[in-house]
Amino acid sequence: AFHRRTLGVKYLPDLTREICEAAAEGISRLGVAARFRPRNDIEVDGRKISGTGGFFDGDTLFFQGTVLVDMNPQEMIAALRVPQAKLARHKLDSAAQRVVTLRELLGDQTPELEEIQQALTEAFSGRFGLAMQPGELTPSERDNAQELLRTEIGTEDFVGEIDEPAKARGDLQGSRMSPGGSIRTYLRLEGPAQNRIRAALITGDFFVTPPRLVYDLESRLRGVYLNEVAQVVSEFFRQSNHEVLSVSPDDFVASIENALASE
Repeated sequence: AFHRRTLGVKYLPDLTREICEAAAEGISRLGVAARFRPRNDIEVDGRKISGTGGFFDGDTLFFQGTVLVDMNPQEMIAALRVPQAKLARHKLDSAAQRVVTLRELLGDQTPELEEIQQALTEAFSGRFGLAMQPGELTPSERDNAQELLRTEIGTEDFVGEIDEPAKARGDLQGSRMSPGGSIRTYLRLEGPAQNRIRAALITGDFFVTPPRLVYDLESRLRGVYLNEVAQVVSEFFRQSNHEVLSVSPDDFVASIENALASE
């Protein structure tokens, strides 16, 4: 996590590019030609070797990324459950064709974890002028992590949130693809004519700051009549104090309308 001023870049898409280009440079030092692919991937010859994501909480940036060192393709495919529509956009038959690991690229020359970490650390230090030092979690940080594991992220309810609710409950679902990302909307209707939104769940792959904006939109949609959706969504974004939104309000409306059309 960093303060907004530390990295000298104000907006999340620009920060994502800077961070991913630094990470790509670090990965390339290991002997592969890694390149940043907008919005938030790092690839080698068109195959994904790293995925990233981040958000601002006030002026604090939280950003994470992964590097695929080695993996079992079958287990990866089962875990990711990549939609066929996403594979089709990349002209792929399976998710395994979309990703690549250092082990696949370098074989027996795959570096140890410490060397990978050093290459990335040096690249980040050079790009952002940071003096990085190894550190350990404090006792209070460990305690907080264990408490979160026990009460939230380690619970079945939290893990089950990744399941598609429409499959389990027969709710409506629709999606919208745009240059700025993808939106998937799940709807449950109410009323004698089933013409009001009882609940909405919005997910997808897009940039938004602050992150709670999506939750606020879901809340705002409760009880809205279907013929008022476009107006309500437009007014919501016009009145909201959002810094970054890679998709448009019209994209949210289209995702909702596509869900309604699936009825």
